[in-house]
Order: sequence, then structure tokens, then C-alpha cells
Amino acid sequence: MSGGVIVAQWPWTAAKHYQWQDATRVQVDCRKGRRSGYSGRLHVTLGDSEISFMEADLEGTHYGSLSNALRFVPFKFEDDHVPPACEEWVVRQVPRRPGAAQPYSSPVSEELALAISRNERGYPGWARPVFRTLAAAGDPVAQVELGNMYTEGRGVKADPAHALSLYRRAAMSGEAAALNAIAVAYDYGAGVPADRREAIRWYGLAIAAGSPAAMNNIGLFYYHGIEVPVDYAKARELWESAATLGYAPAMNNLAELLEKGLGGPRDREAAIRWWRVAAAHGIPAAVRSINGIIGRASQIGS
Repeated sequence: MSGGVIVAQWPWTAAKHYQWQDATRVQVDCRKGRRSGYSGRLHVTLGDSEISFMEADLEGTHYGSLSNALRFVPFKFEDDHVPPACEEWVVRQVPRRPGAAQPYSSPVSEELALAISRNERGYPGWARPVFRTLAAAGDPVAQVELGNMYTEGRGVKADPAHALSLYRRAAMSGEAAALNAIAVAYDYGAGVPADRREAIRWYGLAIAAGSPAAMNNIGLFYYHGIEVPVDYAKARELWESAATLGYAPAMNNLAELLEKGLGGPRDREAAIRWWRVAAAHGIPAAVRSINGIIGRASQIGS
């Protein structure tokens, strides 16, 4: 009995670890057995071929289990009618933040992971009380998630100043996503007067904590010469680091530099590889770049 489909875009680091560098799609069919609970079949798409594993097939291999194979996969539920029990089973298999290229540096509990999943599927009313309860208890991830709701006005009235106060509380725990969120607030003047120099300071703290989003954002400063001299080599270095950590916008930015030969040698093959992965993550600019390459190739061949 099928319980829904979970689709995941495979992050670069995990793809390299499992030697699936060309993987563009990972799909899990969530099924409920007659006598047991939920289990799954893992499908990995590599170009025109697909590899499938039943959960039991992974036992005794170097993957160990479905949980281990999916450990670094950000996923989304493609079927809006996934039964809650199936959803909870998937959340238990993937202990990292679902639906995001940037994992939190702090631990994420099952209860919080499920709330994040529900929020990202469009049910902020269900997730908000969970975020509030856990945030009040000092959970930095819940504080960031609640802050994001106030930043975006999702399920609550937009309040950038309150969002910033939540990010600051989470930052006291060293949470990388919170440090980056504070930097973004100073960068764009959300809840605080815009201050690009202060933004750079916070981006630096976020990078030190391992935030690929911060690496991508400060890379834009070096690319455009914002408060720092234009330095394509530095931007390329930052975007390569963020892309390797699975941050899709950085993959697209890195591909642009590789295609143009900015900050280092031109490498069109590498640019296309990164564009393909970024496109698989749903980055519109990467999709346009890939379609443009395909279009030019078809014109040449006609």
C-alpha cells in the first residue's frame, strides 16, 4: 500500500560520499506493509539510468540502512496526501533539516523536524505553536524557524524586528543559520538600519560556524565590489566551498564564473555539471542556462 512519494535533490557532498556524483533525483516510495510499519524503496537517478534499493537491500552494505543512505538528503513531499504516519517515518529516517540545502549546525529533534516539514508544506498554523514552545525553551533551530516566519509574514504578521531578536537569541548558541540571518538583516535593513560593514562582520561569524548561505552571500560582495574591492578569485573560492556543501544558489554562481573564466581558468564542462545540479535543486537561472546550452547545441546540429 503506497503512502506517498518523497522527492529529494541529492546534495553534492553526499553524492560524492556515495559515489553518485551525477545523481539528479532521489525518490523514496513510502509503503506500509501488512504486518509491519512503514518502509521504503530508494530510487537514485543517474542520467538516463536508475538504481533502486529496497530498505532491506541496504542492510549489510556500506550504506547500512535507508536512514544512513538518506542522512544528508533534503527532501520534500511531492504528494500532498502523504499520511502523517508515513511523514513521521520519513522524518525519523532523516535526522537533518528537511527541504533545505543548508542544514542547521544545531541538533534537530524529531518533533521539530516534523514541524519544519509541515511548515514547508504550507501548514504554518500547525508548525507555529511547536516553534513557539521550543523557542521559549531555548531551542536555537526553533528560534530561527519562528524568526523566519516573522521575517516572511508566514502564518503571522510580518515583524522583522521581532525576527531579529529571535535570531540573536539563537546566535548565542552559535547556530550558523542564525548568524547568517542577522547578517542578512543588516545587509538589507530588515528590523535594523542597513549597515553593510556590520553585515560583513556577521557573515564572517556565520562562515566560521559553517554556513554555506553566508559563504554565498559574502561571495556576492566580492563579485560586485560591495564594501570590498572586486575579487573574482575570492568569490570563486567562497562559492566553490558553499557549492560543495550543497548550497544550490552558490552552485549556479560558481558555474557562471567557471563559464566566463573569472577568478580562475575557464572550465565549461565543470560549469555545466554545476548548472545541472543547481537546476535539479530548482534554481531558475541554472535551468535557463542549461536550456540555453541545449538550445545552442540543437541549432549547431541542425
